[in-house]
Amino acid sequence: ANGQTKGKGRLGRDFISKKNNGLYFSYSFKPNLNQSDTMLITCAVANVVRNAILNVCLLDAKLKWVNDIYMDNKKICGILTEGEFNLETKLFDRIIIGIGINCFSYEVPTELKDKIGFIDEFIDTHFTRNKLAIEIINNLNNLFKRDALNGASIIDEYKKNCFMIGMNIRLNAFSGEPISVKVLDIGNGGELVIEHLEGPKKGSQEKIISGEIIL
Repeated sequence: ANGQTKGKGRLGRDFISKKNNGLYFSYSFKPNLNQSDTMLITCAVANVVRNAILNVCLLDAKLKWVNDIYMDNKKICGILTEGEFNLETKLFDRIIIGIGINCFSYEVPTELKDKIGFIDEFIDTHFTRNKLAIEIINNLNNLFKRDALNGASIIDEYKKNCFMIGMNIRLNAFSGEPISVKVLDIGNGGELVIEHLEGPKKGSQEKIISGEIIL
């Protein structure tokens, strides 16, 4: 879409999608993948989009677990992965990946000025949204035409570009109030490996498969 009046982000939040300024599209396919591959899919897509931004815009952006792309602590891209799951076959009938990239600067609400970034803020290189879309779609096609994902390769690349590892952060694991944790690693399936810094689990480690990092 050239713009969206009701762009949807994670957890049903609004995603600002101003006309002519960003790249907003959904990529839908029928996968030969299991439910356990969900996190791996999201990590793989994040790699593809991050590399496309590097190749087309010459911007070395970084990844925030699990589905955001950042530059200088500002979010320039959000990725939303959803699926239609068949309870009989225990397989996905369809995966839908929503991608929203902030390409060209415009005035944002005051409360978001320190949170939202745009590709053209950080580069002098000319680029077009068409070139960026082509790069992403071609590489998603190459990724998902395979019978299986190379999990080790995906996670190695993801970890290399994830700026969260080693940081103390607040984590909303959707099971209560946000908690203070240290990010230790990214697991083999894309899980967030954390150490609890407070509460009854203080000092213990855990793998998180669903949650939101609060910066």
